[in-house]
Formats: sequence, structure tokens, C-alpha cells
Amino acid sequence: MIRATHLSGLILLALLSILVPASTFAHAHYVSSTPAEGSTVASAPANVTINFSQLVDASKSRITVTNASGATVSTGAATAVANDGKALQVALAPNLGSGTYTVAWENVSAEDGEADSGDFTFTVGTGGTPQASAAPAQQLPNTGAGSSLPLLITFAGLLAVAGVTLRGWALRSARREG
Repeated sequence: MIRATHLSGLILLALLSILVPASTFAHAHYVSSTPAEGSTVASAPANVTINFSQLVDASKSRITVTNASGATVSTGAATAVANDGKALQVALAPNLGSGTYTVAWENVSAEDGEADSGDFTFTVGTGGTPQASAAPAQQLPNTGAGSSLPLLITFAGLLAVAGVTLRGWALRSARREG
């Protein structure tokens, strides 16, 4: 028979699992891009667009495109794609030549405030051999304690459930021995 302490622990766990969405534990991960990761395109694109798994905060996110010698060829800041909060784009300098370009991106999820980053290459024309990607020069900081609050609440709830359950088992064992 389920005792009141076990029942209250199960109810608390059920409430926590309903109140804290699974997206709380995710970041805005890279999904796809134009040009595609590792692709070769015949002519230089006007911009690079990256699609992410969550809504992103464009004001706290970056996309930088560099050529094989490390010079920046992206112009301006990354901006949100119209009508798509999960996509960012950055304009490229006109008349890019053939070669391999590295796209380094950093984003902050608008859903959970967590930062993510990565990079990939694409080649224009016959280009050359894709180079090893360079890590972004600067990592974006976490946006503060508020972004971790749902995770802290979940862990506190799980600890409470474990404590209630262990206390119930200890009391039951003490009654049997006593």
C-alpha cells in the first residue's frame, strides 16, 4: 500500500515534470544552413543563413565568415530572418573569390537563454581543400542565473522527492525493528 509520504513525492514529481518543459534543457542547436555545411557552390552567395532548433535572440548572437587567410568577409551584424525567429543571416562582402570560407556562429536561445556555438566551412568555385575550422574567437557568456532557474527548480524537486522517499523507507524500517 502506498503511504502518504510516497504519494506526496510522486505527486510532486508529476507536477515538476509537467511544469518544466523539455526545451528547458536544450540549446538552439545548428540545424542547417545556406550554403550548406561542407558544400561547394558555383558562385559566392550574397549572405549566409543558419537555421537553429529554437528561437534565437539576434541581438546576442553572431555569425562571422572568414576566408582562408582569416580575413573577415561578412559585413555587419547577424540579423533575424524575416518571419523566422529560428534563423539568422549575415551579409557577405561583394565579389568574393573562389576559395574555402569558415562560418563561425554563436547564439543565445530566446527560449532558455543558453548559449551555443559552432562553425563549418563551404567552398566557392573550385576553391581548394577545406581547411580545419577555427573556433570562435570569443564565447558568449551565459545570460545569467535566470536561464538556469528552471533546471535548479527541477533538481531541487528531485532531491525533495528522493528525501521524502528515503525518509518514508527509514521510518518504515524503524517501525519494523522497533
